[in-house]
Amino acid sequence: FRSARGVVIPALTVVLSVLWSMGVMAFLGFPFTTATSVLPIILLAVGTAYGIHLLNRYNEDVSFSDDRKEVVQTSVKNIGQAVVMAAITTVAGFSSLATSDLTIIQHFGAFSALGIVFALILTLTFTPAMLVLWKLPRKKAFKNRDQLHDQGGIIIRFMYRWANLVIKRPGLVFVLMGGAFLISLFL
Repeated sequence: FRSARGVVIPALTVVLSVLWSMGVMAFLGFPFTTATSVLPIILLAVGTAYGIHLLNRYNEDVSFSDDRKEVVQTSVKNIGQAVVMAAITTVAGFSSLATSDLTIIQHFGAFSALGIVFALILTLTFTPAMLVLWKLPRKKAFKNRDQLHDQGGIIIRFMYRWANLVIKRPGLVFVLMGGAFLISLFL
């Protein structure tokens, strides 16, 4: 994001989630093993994504309002459900490791899942609070979202146009994806 906000807020969120999950682990008396020693790295890699998604949406929404609280509320409302769903699938994946026969893998899975839950909670509470306190970034003059997305790189423009196609012509997309699925069955 080329800003201190884009580095500091996601980093603080992840550092806090690592501290909380490692603290719970120590509080409950679980040993620090080679498997759980990777926990901070895993949380850093996975946990920052939630804050980055929220900040990306915030940077888009700031172009359409001067009220910090309104921008943050709009951003959380628009991207919050997607962030929650992404976190739930990640928690489910790590939680599945708790079924392993190896105790250290069970601990790793359980505390990784707990760390992701902490990262999600912090992303939906701490990050918006920090954004409300931080001054608004310099905004570009856009009349609508179409104009905003046209200013992005080639990937952003492609994804935006693809999303519009999916919304405007869902039947066509369904037929195309169904055809691709059928072809993949025979390859």
